[in-house]
Amino acid sequence: GLPIGIAGVFLYIYFMENDLENLSKEQLLALLHKQEKFLQKETKRRGNVEEENTQLKFQVEYYKRLAFGQKRERFEGDKDQMSLPFEMDPETAQKQEEEVKEKLTYERR
Repeated sequence: GLPIGIAGVFLYIYFMENDLENLSKEQLLALLHKQEKFLQKETKRRGNVEEENTQLKFQVEYYKRLAFGQKRERFEGDKDQMSLPFEMDPETAQKQEEEVKEKLTYERR
């Protein structure tokens, strides 16, 4: 809604200083024009505040989903990519183990 309470206070203060009966038609119109401008500014300000509030709510929901949402990693490799040969034949593995053992025994002596 409109900030009628603030505008009402504004009018009340103005009316306390000047009686309505003593105001001319032009003064009354000027007063209404001031009130209308004030209400337009307040409405625009509230619209901006509501838009910012909506954006901040969206950000909070986004960060909640990041922090507390379901997490899963899926990796589907490319079928056309070549595979690396991690497995070696038993003979090569045996030779490498013997070399390591020899180096260790040599270093220990």
